[in-house]
Amino acid sequence: MHGQNVLSRFIKNCYYEQKSFFSMLGVLCIAASVAMYFIGKNSSHLSELKGFFWIPLPLALLALFIAGRK
Repeated sequence: MHGQNVLSRFIKNCYYEQKSFFSMLGVLCIAASVAMYFIGKNSSHLSELKGFFWIPLPLALLALFIAGRK
């Protein structure tokens, strides 16, 4: 009985760690996208970043979708 309780807590902890990992990944991707846009907009040397700011967004949406699942 005790072994099942430990296993159940381990599985629950892994689930919450995975959920927080994907939430953090999604937020970081959105922050990177916003930073790329504004840095590319304001800097003439890094103007290419403005053209590619959308690249992290699909990963952010996927990560937030996975984090939001039950």
